[in-house]
Amino acid sequence: MTYLKITLDFMCQLVYNIRNRRKERRMRGKTPDWTQKEDTLLKDYYGTMKLKELKHIFPDRTENAIRGRVKRLRKKGWSFDSTRR
Repeated sequence: MTYLKITLDFMCQLVYNIRNRRKERRMRGKTPDWTQKEDTLLKDYYGTMKLKELKHIFPDRTENAIRGRVKRLRKKGWSFDSTRR
C-alpha cells in the first residue's frame, strides 16, 4: 500500500511538472499584443510589399501572425491595398 501511494504521489508530481513546463514554454514564446503603430504600418504597407519584406518591418512577427492580424483588422472594417507584389 505504501509503495502504491509513493508511486501515485510521484506520478501526480510528474504530471504537475510537465503541465507547468508546457505553460512556461507557451508564455515565454508569446509575443506582445499588436500596437496601434504596428497596425498603422501594416495598413500602409500590406499589399504593397511582399510578406518577406514585411517581416523585416515586424521582426518579432511571423508571416502567419501578420496574415492573421490583417484578417482580424478586416473583420473590424479596416481596408488594405489589395495589389500584392
